[in-house]
Amino acid sequence: MYNLNAETLFPPSIDSQVYTSWLTCKRKFANRYLYHMQTQYESTDLIAGASLAAAMEAARTDFYLHGKSQEEAIFSAMRAAILEYGDHVPQKPEKTIKRVLDAVVAYFDHFPLGMDDLEPVILADGHPAVEAKFRIPLGIAHPETGEELCYTGTMDFVATKYKQVFPVDEKTTGGGFTQAWEQQWHLRNQFIGYLWALRQAQITGHGAIVRGITFPKKVDPDEVANHQFIELMIPIAPQVVDYWERQMRQEVQAMLIAYAELKAGNPTFQLSFGVNCNDYNRKCEFMDACTTSNPEVAIAQKFDQLVWMSDRRENVSLAEVKQQLGLA
Repeated sequence: MYNLNAETLFPPSIDSQVYTSWLTCKRKFANRYLYHMQTQYESTDLIAGASLAAAMEAARTDFYLHGKSQEEAIFSAMRAAILEYGDHVPQKPEKTIKRVLDAVVAYFDHFPLGMDDLEPVILADGHPAVEAKFRIPLGIAHPETGEELCYTGTMDFVATKYKQVFPVDEKTTGGGFTQAWEQQWHLRNQFIGYLWALRQAQITGHGAIVRGITFPKKVDPDEVANHQFIELMIPIAPQVVDYWERQMRQEVQAMLIAYAELKAGNPTFQLSFGVNCNDYNRKCEFMDACTTSNPEVAIAQKFDQLVWMSDRRENVSLAEVKQQLGLA
């Protein structure tokens, strides 16, 4: 039995992170997405990644939607990156705001806007598919609000290449582009979910394009890093998307059953006992709780109950979210 004796809320929606967490470790899923335990600690990797993503969005929006030049778009990208990075004090010298800005300039030098063989898909509203959000009803009721659960997400960029449609996503690495790094994107839940979302909009996707960006670790802080780039085309067959959808719907039902057991006072939520406990060579944030005889105390000392609200781009207390939903 695993019960933290704390407030719970079934995820307001299902997205790639919620679903992947459920697939990889039931205990982590419960901690993060049922009890909504989050630490206020800001990961430099996540901050730098969000800063880079904000830059990409700003540049593409200015260039493809507002018709600005590449120089103007890059200026907007750098401003967006700085705003997103904020006053974060980095724990990694290779992920400072200077390094992010260096990477932005080098990226658009390597992949010039409008000259890199990618043309944005134009959506039904007439806008290019930059930061394309989706919210797809699943026909399954939320166990507390009664509203229909949706599968949600945001595609950074959807483009055509060789007359085929691909979601495009930038991924960073501190090392080189090894075979293992390249192979990890095949059968990626995130990308298959994107193709399923495109299918709901009557758009046939053919796979995903991953653009890799290196952030070299051994670089003098005053020097410009020698960022390397790679573009991978990941083919994903239609039958894989079919199978993904069937399994996703089954797994959401399994989440609901597990949540009902939790509310009935008989939760399970097994541990992974595998590589996921140290994914990307970083220990899981809940490892201390999982390796102690008193996880309730370990979690209470380190975590707060917070829910990430994507529309507000901030964490909100679980109590406030439940009040807004009429569940307090």
